[in-house]
Amino acid sequence: MINNIKINNLFGSSFFKYVLSGLVSFIFEYLVFILLNIILDFNIIFSTSVSFIFGLSTSFILNKFWAFKVKHNNKYFSQIIIYVLLAIINIFIVNILVLCLVKMGLLPYIAKIISMVIMVFWNYLIYKNFIFK
Repeated sequence: MINNIKINNLFGSSFFKYVLSGLVSFIFEYLVFILLNIILDFNIIFSTSVSFIFGLSTSFILNKFWAFKVKHNNKYFSQIIIYVLLAIINIFIVNILVLCLVKMGLLPYIAKIISMVIMVFWNYLIYKNFIFK
């Protein structure tokens, strides 16, 4: 009984839903990156930036309405403003991370995965403490 309650609390927690939302966003972002950089041969900055915008947009929608269960409220405009600022900051951070990792000898698609994992923790803290507070 107690283990069942703990499992329900885990799967119902905002962090679990955030991680699951992040996984969906990660897959979507990564597929867009592969499409742009490897299949269509766009440069790494363009591919990283565009895929990041797709991933972060997916993440925002899933987190707002599912993980953190923020209903339509009067904070919607301020959430979007903070989200856009976060996206701008994150684009710079993720591009710097990917470029540095590539310069260190990693393949672009490996560098992209590493940068995305780092961004998971950064974005959770921002979402939980500022955007969806």
